[in-house]
Amino acid sequence: RQGRDESQPTAPPFGPDAAPSIQLRYPQYATQLDDRREQFVAGVRVTSNQLFGHPHWSHGFRVAVEMAHFDKPLESTTIYESQAEGPHMNRYTVETETGFSFHRDPRTIRIALKAIDNDLLEDSVPLQVIDLARLGGSEGLRGFDPYRFYDTDAIVGKLSYIFPLAEHFELDTHVESGGVYPNLYTDPRIETLKLSYGVSLRPRTLEFLLGEVGIDWSFERMRFHFSIGGVN
Repeated sequence: RQGRDESQPTAPPFGPDAAPSIQLRYPQYATQLDDRREQFVAGVRVTSNQLFGHPHWSHGFRVAVEMAHFDKPLESTTIYESQAEGPHMNRYTVETETGFSFHRDPRTIRIALKAIDNDLLEDSVPLQVIDLARLGGSEGLRGFDPYRFYDTDAIVGKLSYIFPLAEHFELDTHVESGGVYPNLYTDPRIETLKLSYGVSLRPRTLEFLLGEVGIDWSFERMRFHFSIGGVN
């Protein structure tokens, strides 16, 4: 202990290969640990879903637009406890997806796009970690760990090709590309986009899908996933 600054966080003594604590890995966010904040959130979401087909949807489009406003908590509510206020901002989220098919047992090509824009207001405190746009895992870029990338804004796209293997099985192959940025309108560059690839085997009946099992990979790692039911 001699000569060490006890005020600085240190890694737990679990060996030289142990993962560092979050305080060491992200010191800029260490002050947000155990930091309670309150917000009042109101929003609206408008969705148009015109996807059709079986056993998977094979044609049509889907568009969803959401706007959420984050403001100071209402003092008149019974849950207000005078904690520090969270960021004051507007969050805009746009999701769109379309596709087309060919042949009788549908071979389907799908294109999807999702964008998140966090617009911080002038009187706001800085964004907290929990408010940042994130990619990785089910949020997009599935070949990376969940929440692997985070920043103020995010954009991600997905291209899929789905085709039959047998009467009761089909294969979904897909590639995703996206990134996180301080500003969605000025910062995205093709060379900064991350890529993720995947393939899934999906059992089916003639009318609907029964589940899926597959792998997704990126330059960092390979991830396995499966589900029973709940597949589009």
